[in-house]
Amino acid sequence: MSTTKKLTPLYRNNIFKQAAHNIINKLQDIRATINKLQDIRATINKLQDIRATINKLQDIRATSNKLQDIRATSNKLQDIRATINKLQDIRATINKLQDIRATINKLQDIRATINKLQNIRATINPLNAELNPICHLLTLLGAHHFLHVSKIRVKSLILRLLMSYI
Repeated sequence: MSTTKKLTPLYRNNIFKQAAHNIINKLQDIRATINKLQDIRATINKLQDIRATINKLQDIRATSNKLQDIRATSNKLQDIRATINKLQDIRATINKLQDIRATINKLQDIRATINKLQNIRATINPLNAELNPICHLLTLLGAHHFLHVSKIRVKSLILRLLMSYI
């Protein structure tokens, strides 16, 4: 005897229906899983876009920091430029002071020369023609008027010198 049963058509039909129903359910589950995977893929794409945006924002922040550093450096350069201008003003003032000092030295030299000339003038008596050949020459040439005025002037200077000793 054979252990195999003969399947009745009705029983076979039910098995096929149930198998078909199971396959349809599994296909629907697979379709739902595919939809979920597509949703996950869309979410991953959105996350990648968000990550790219975050990277761009970080680049912008880094650029902003660099710009702030450049601005700070620019401010420091402006301060240095102002200091250089002040130093140039100080240098110009120093140059002027050196010019003034040179002028003062020249004036002191002129003062010393004047003092020497005054000492020489005090030792020469224009009234004494023997000691002063120029006056002697002028008297020979007939410059009496000049010598007369000159004598009055010399006399007043001598009187002033005498008065200063008193």
